[in-house]
Amino acid sequence: MIAWPDSLVAELADRRCLIFMGAGASAGCVSATTPGSPPNWNDLLQKLASQISDPTNLAFVTDLISKERYLDAAEIIKENVAPGDFQRTMRAVFSAPDYVPSEMHKSIYDLDAKIVITTNYDQIYERYCGTFTGKPYYNTLQYFDSNVLDEIRTDGRLLLKAHGCISSIDKVVLGRSSYFEAKRHHPGFYAILDALFLTNTILFLGASLTDPDVQLVLENATIAVPSDNKHFAVVPAGNHPSLVRSAERTYNITFLEYPVGNYADLDASLADLAKKVNDYRNAP
Repeated sequence: MIAWPDSLVAELADRRCLIFMGAGASAGCVSATTPGSPPNWNDLLQKLASQISDPTNLAFVTDLISKERYLDAAEIIKENVAPGDFQRTMRAVFSAPDYVPSEMHKSIYDLDAKIVITTNYDQIYERYCGTFTGKPYYNTLQYFDSNVLDEIRTDGRLLLKAHGCISSIDKVVLGRSSYFEAKRHHPGFYAILDALFLTNTILFLGASLTDPDVQLVLENATIAVPSDNKHFAVVPAGNHPSLVRSAERTYNITFLEYPVGNYADLDASLADLAKKVNDYRNAP
């Protein structure tokens, strides 16, 4: 079980902590209709690359994927897959299977943070939130919506989709050029992300710190205003201690580790965190 720091429990309970939900939250989901789970970066790009007709480009993309050069692979895919084929594949991967929420999704909802930020394209979490009545409902906004700041200033809950959503496939952020275009045309959203990372504690769940947006925002926040108050990331154990220490210094973050592959331990730990947070909120 993860030993949760008292400071993190207090920050979550007082809603000064935002949750950054990555692809790992959906990786534990299963389809209600067909075998399989939502794809990781590697699997998604492989499926999209299968729509490339030119064998030379297909071989090049496949090599990039094998080397985990995902942004470069995505860029070539967007250039060489017809828009109709791209959208059809994305819907087949993210919409058609009717995924059942994971235990991590349930724990994130139970933590009841004011804001959840995600880079996931799927709609599993917001659909799960919509099954509840009489409880806080998460309003879902994407990076191109103009009312993000207005919604932050309300007392409601907010799900921010930083890379877009399967509901607007033509606007999903995938590849270097789409990163650039999103930031160029919607600078206000990314300024808001910077401000949120600067003024709140962030708990990363199911997220990879290799995500370029995550790295950039954390680096900017750390450099702009140094702070002794750490962010937190739940990650599998096994990273070299030197790399862990370097990342902790660079991103002002504390890593909370669970045994590699032991998702039952992770699920139990997150359920325990939700209990601690709610006990804190209900304490006299």
